[in-house]
Amino acid sequence: MMRKRGPRLLSIIFLFLLLCPPAIGWDGTVVSVHDGDTIKVRRAESGEVVRIRLYGVDAPEFPGRGWGAQPYCKVACNFLRALLPNGSRVVVMDMGFDKYSRTVAGIVSLPGGKVVQEELLRAGLVWVYPKYCPDCRQWKEMEQQARTERRGIWRSKAPMPPWEWRHKGQEQHKTALPKGKAAGS
Repeated sequence: MMRKRGPRLLSIIFLFLLLCPPAIGWDGTVVSVHDGDTIKVRRAESGEVVRIRLYGVDAPEFPGRGWGAQPYCKVACNFLRALLPNGSRVVVMDMGFDKYSRTVAGIVSLPGGKVVQEELLRAGLVWVYPKYCPDCRQWKEMEQQARTERRGIWRSKAPMPPWEWRHKGQEQHKTALPKGKAAGS
């Protein structure tokens, strides 16, 4: 039976990126941090600013389309801002696009070769996103360690994953609308 490698393979690829960035990833500079799992990076070779959704993790939600602020949303965002202050050099590994046209990517912050998603997981500020990272066993272990040590979001009595928070908020928003009114109208 073939064993799935998820983040271990991703970590090896990130290490390769550190040694040979032009081969797979691209260099950039952090322009801004939007929330706990979305940043903007300026491509070194073209100057284009790219909005990036961090691969494989989901951070607590800021208020959005029908939902309020989720506990720890500001803590996760501030942690990411401290980890990747504006002007930080990063290597970005594109992994496609999400439904909001954001580049989904793994991020290695330089110097030091830290994998951003792993730092957020260790701090207990994100969930592994099982829908988009089903084989992320190593990252799930990091999340479990943070849970066990009650770091970050795991200090809460019953932390709710962001995908459930969004769904619950959207459902409540739909039921609160006057009959015959569509959301956004």
